[in-house]
Amino acid sequence: MPDKDEPSSSSSTKAKDAPRHRSLPPPSNPEFTHTLTPTPHLLTRYSALTYNAHAIHLDPLYTMIEYNQPGLLVHGPLLLTLMLTCLHHELEGYERIIKEINYRCLSPVFVGERIRVCGKRLTARSGKKEDGKGDERDDLEGGDGWEVWIEKGGGEQQGGEQPRPPALAVRGTVRTVHVGISTAQIIDDCVTFHAAQNRRTKTDETEADKMGDVAHDVDGIDEWLSTSRI
Repeated sequence: MPDKDEPSSSSSTKAKDAPRHRSLPPPSNPEFTHTLTPTPHLLTRYSALTYNAHAIHLDPLYTMIEYNQPGLLVHGPLLLTLMLTCLHHELEGYERIIKEINYRCLSPVFVGERIRVCGKRLTARSGKKEDGKGDERDDLEGGDGWEVWIEKGGGEQQGGEQPRPPALAVRGTVRTVHVGISTAQIIDDCVTFHAAQNRRTKTDETEADKMGDVAHDVDGIDEWLSTSRI
């Protein structure tokens, strides 16, 4: 007879089996890299910014019990934001801006894992896929296309863990367009334009206030004339 203090297997809470992810090696020879370690504070702020209150990003105990994961899960859109931000800074010297991106999350990233945001320009490639169709990256050459990715692992880990070989977490391809002007100049022009618009709006509001005062005065004169016996 089972002990009353011991919960039965039917009533005990069982954690969901953690999905297994295939580890893929990252591309080689990146042209730029940025290393960082996601923190709980970063996830909390991003959750607030995007109105995402899912506990898997905020409550480590919930994440471990419900999903059998080692810690807080980093948002997929946050990883995308990191890739786009790093590439945006890299493109400042090329007078190019980002037009579109296709990406895929391949492996989860958790708080405390050191990650590297990387990227490099795509070059012309030979060969076709097994189905005979060209890869979408084949037409992203001549500086128009960039490959961006986030890799995790490699090097010293937190808690004295043994170093693991780097693995792909996110991978994407980006199409850029030439604008003939640096992104810094674009930002300056936008700031100047909006400042001019604000000044014009304030001027229009001032003129409208003056016209309103004049209209009020005219109404007052009309009322005085209608009541006066001249």
